[in-house]
Amino acid sequence: MARGKKRVIEEESSEAESDFDEEPSPSGQEVEPQNEKSLYEVLGVSKSASQAEVKKAYHRMALILHPDKNPGNEDAKEKFQVLQRVFSVLGDPEKRKVYDQTGSLEDSELSGDQFNNLYDYYRSVYQKVTAEDIDSYEASYRGSALETEELKGYYKRFKGDMRKVFGWLVCSREDLDSHRFKETLDQAIAEGSLEEYPRYRKWAKGVAKKPKPAEDPLARPQKKSIKSNGALSDLTALIRKGQAERNSDFFSKLEEKYGIAKGGKNKGRASANEPSEEEFQAAQQRVLHGGAVKPKKHRAARVE
Repeated sequence: MARGKKRVIEEESSEAESDFDEEPSPSGQEVEPQNEKSLYEVLGVSKSASQAEVKKAYHRMALILHPDKNPGNEDAKEKFQVLQRVFSVLGDPEKRKVYDQTGSLEDSELSGDQFNNLYDYYRSVYQKVTAEDIDSYEASYRGSALETEELKGYYKRFKGDMRKVFGWLVCSREDLDSHRFKETLDQAIAEGSLEEYPRYRKWAKGVAKKPKPAEDPLARPQKKSIKSNGALSDLTALIRKGQAERNSDFFSKLEEKYGIAKGGKNKGRASANEPSEEEFQAAQQRVLHGGAVKPKKHRAARVE
């Protein structure tokens, strides 16, 4: 009898301690997450990062950890799944707010060694991945069968909420890919492989009213360099602009100096005072190479 009573007391004590541990933090106060590494540290962003910055950081990590980039690597696959759980919290404003205020996570997977290993692994490989590596993978991923598969998967998962689809699908840009994704999803809906959700239909109608992007969504962006159409073209345009301005200024000064009028008012005077070839060349050199025409003090022009 005493043994049974002791067991009841221990259970009640355990429940009391549990209730105490789960007591919410004071309203309006934020507490630090209990994990050794916070979700923000994993993504490499600050706690004050905007949703756009969080999304960009997730996409950058997803490109490195994506199973397609690491075929047969179960460890990378597992870490990619943990990464998706991280983004499911920070990518959702409401869940992120709760996390910031309480430091608690509903997802039990985002704790312990598995979570901290993701941070360590990503930091170890991040410096080894170059911008060229990411650009190359993005070029091969966009427009691929894998992209189509994941597009449809996220469409089902979020029940046609394209804002979330763009948030989760790596390498996606709403300004470039909306029409392209709409065509893919509309075809799948027509074939019966996808269900048409009301929120998708509303989004699709809005996209249909907008013009398609001027550039090819699947074209690989060209890097600007002095050997390409980047800085060299800008420099060429600047030089030509300067030449045009100097030529315009040159002829304006000639008109002013020799009385060459645009109309017919001083036509006779212009003809009578037309400069010689030597004077024309000298004036041209002064204007093009010396700026404004200024008489030199030690060589004043003598009029006879």
